[in-house]
Amino acid sequence: MRIVYTVIILGILASCRQDKDEVPALPTPEITAISRETVQSGDTLELSGKNLQLPDYSTEAFIGDRPARIISQSDTKLQLLVPEKVFTGNIVVHIGPQTTLWPEVKVIGSPKIKAANPRYAYAGDTILLTGENLGNDPSILKIWLDGVPVNIVTVKPDTARIITPAGTGIRAVLSWQTYNGPKYKQDDLTVAVRPANIVANSILEYLQKDPGMDLTGAVMDYMSLTPANKSLNDTLRQYLTGQIPCIMFLPDNIAMNAIGIYQHSDAPNAGLNFNALLNGVLKQTTEPEPDKLYPSEYTNYVYEYFDGFPDWHAFIVIREVSGQRYVLSTINTAADQSISEYGPQRRIIRKHQCGNSIIYEIDGPMTFPIGNW
Repeated sequence: MRIVYTVIILGILASCRQDKDEVPALPTPEITAISRETVQSGDTLELSGKNLQLPDYSTEAFIGDRPARIISQSDTKLQLLVPEKVFTGNIVVHIGPQTTLWPEVKVIGSPKIKAANPRYAYAGDTILLTGENLGNDPSILKIWLDGVPVNIVTVKPDTARIITPAGTGIRAVLSWQTYNGPKYKQDDLTVAVRPANIVANSILEYLQKDPGMDLTGAVMDYMSLTPANKSLNDTLRQYLTGQIPCIMFLPDNIAMNAIGIYQHSDAPNAGLNFNALLNGVLKQTTEPEPDKLYPSEYTNYVYEYFDGFPDWHAFIVIREVSGQRYVLSTINTAADQSISEYGPQRRIIRKHQCGNSIIYEIDGPMTFPIGNW
């Protein structure tokens, strides 16, 4: 009987050992492809393969030795969020006791915007941003001005062209992001968003209120001027402050930038008018005689800015062509001579009424026939 029991016990032990030996091994995970070979922080990277999810076992993933958050997981797919501060390296996936890897994924640097040109704009204007690692797809790049999303027209790795939105502050701070990565901003990288309408009683008041205007260095040492140039400066200030009503033509592509408005102490002749000092401060002539000097296509908007030599007259005229207004310089060198156009005509983009004076924004600098101004 003892022999029988011994045989039974040995049979049971042998059966247990056989069951243990027959426990199937864990499947080996394998990465066979990745969705892209170049990624950026915040990007989603998808791994394809087999056995990428094992029941009852946790999964960890690393890109370039940094932990990557798992967005979704199945037996054949594994989606990872590319972490911050990551560098080019391999992809390692641990599933329980099993490990698989992909030899390398290239990681490009963080996106950066370095400059905006121009640094001022009206809502709806286009601005060119320059930087690095901005990508090629407008759908992966997000840009804000004071937290207001902007419309991205085009993007290349080192440039992005955007449309200035409405609803920002006057000094709007740029911020940006690629994919779902970290948001970046630089407090001193701002765009001056110019109000469409500024209430001002003089040109000077308008320019002081316009955030696209920069008066840095615009006031020179008055006491160091010669008496003649003090007189020139005094008259200029009368134009600016509205004591003498005048017209100013300013190129919109320099945003009314008035650095150096008062820095003309070397003016060759204090008797000249002051249009050049402000890119076109003009007084309306009292005797334009348009019927005598000008073809009929000119309007009655005629402004004289030089009358310094006998029989020499230089005028700024505004004319209308196909419903669009243009401004150009003209010159007349003798009473019996017809008027000659001087330089290209400029399209008038906007008009600003400043008390009794007017600012016209034009699409390029005026060309003046008298003097090297």
